[in-house]
Amino acid sequence: MGLSYFRRLSASSSPTIVKGVVVTGFTTSVKTTSEPLGSGLTNWRADWSICWDPTPNAIGYDLQVLTAEGISPRLRRITTTCLEVEVAAGEHSLDRIERELGIQMSLQRSQLSYRIRAALPNDQVGEWSRDVGAGEDLNSAPR
Repeated sequence: MGLSYFRRLSASSSPTIVKGVVVTGFTTSVKTTSEPLGSGLTNWRADWSICWDPTPNAIGYDLQVLTAEGISPRLRRITTTCLEVEVAAGEHSLDRIERELGIQMSLQRSQLSYRIRAALPNDQVGEWSRDVGAGEDLNSAPR
């Protein structure tokens, strides 16, 4: 995922927002991996990734988590144009994995979202992108 660090938002060190600079070109994918267990069950997990087009002059990207409880004051800065997070996991029989995956991803989409902005030189940032729900499939929906 690249070098990342965390920083707290504070009124005393607010970066300058550059209007019209917005992260765009979102695509998403889900990668499911599984491993059979001796018990007859399968250990599985699904990782969701969101990628976006590089923003000219960006030195990184700030990600902010939005949950049902509110907007996190903590930002995560990454230097790549993709984020990958686990959105579902479990131990089930093969015939139940698809159902469980659907249920867990539906819950994630309704409870966890991300928004992204470009970090620019000289303590400047772009505007926040729209919120994207964790597990959301942007490849089949209009952007």
